[in-house]
Amino acid sequence: MKSLSFQSRPQLSRHAGRAFTLVELLFSILIIGVLAGILIVGLRSATAGARSAADTQTASALKLGIENFSQQFGISPPLVKDKGAGTSTNPITTTGAILYYDPQNATDATFLRNNPAAASDLRYSVYSLAYYLVGSLDQASDGWDGPGMRSVSRDGAFKLSDRAKFEPFIDAGKGSFRVYFSGTAVSKDGRVEIRDRNETPIRYYRWLDGVAYPDSPGSFLVRKPEDLNVPSMVGDPKTDPTLRDSTWAVVMAGANKLFGDEPIAEIRQSLAANPGDSDEKVRAEAKKDNIVEVGR
Repeated sequence: MKSLSFQSRPQLSRHAGRAFTLVELLFSILIIGVLAGILIVGLRSATAGARSAADTQTASALKLGIENFSQQFGISPPLVKDKGAGTSTNPITTTGAILYYDPQNATDATFLRNNPAAASDLRYSVYSLAYYLVGSLDQASDGWDGPGMRSVSRDGAFKLSDRAKFEPFIDAGKGSFRVYFSGTAVSKDGRVEIRDRNETPIRYYRWLDGVAYPDSPGSFLVRKPEDLNVPSMVGDPKTDPTLRDSTWAVVMAGANKLFGDEPIAEIRQSLAANPGDSDEKVRAEAKKDNIVEVGR
């Protein structure tokens, strides 16, 4: 009898073709989720860093524009009267003249020293930089229609009769800031601002130092850091030595769009602040990402 032979089949590996178990699948998804979270956090951090760097460059560009203006005309840009108690809401007169704080005027000097100290320090303008660094007004105000201006006298007024035209000291068409016009009648209301990438007006601060001590009538002396009268929004000269010889500052609100001196209810709502946090802590949080450039 012919014997039958059988060819043995290769034995399959016990692990070949085995599917993922539910636990392994969940674990894999967890790892992917963690890696994705790390990536997102990293991207957000990088984006925030890039925006902060752009804002810092904007403030530096404005500082350079102010320094070039000062070198050209011998004064820093004046502080336009668009803020402050008792001032007009329209900083342009019917004849086109600009209303600004004159340090030689006793009332204006008192305001620039914040004396007596006001609850809200309003020694800033959102129009000054657009007026004096861009020349955004019309011929009746700065001697030239559109960007550009005539020369500026030592008292801050534009020399409308001068023939020489000065180009803007900053290029507001580039970077993370732009010139913003509120309406079309600039010659009537002068409402033209420089705004940051978040559409927040950039503030320009000016101040005077010195206190009139009883033993020095007619003089304004600096005997202690607080006599420097630096606006609190700019910083504290007790801890920041760079402020001790400064007379102006550019302040940007940063990513949160808050300066820190807005109504406390507005700040709390915007930051979704903890109800148990003090007002001082909430304001400090709002100010934390402010960008400040100072000069003399």
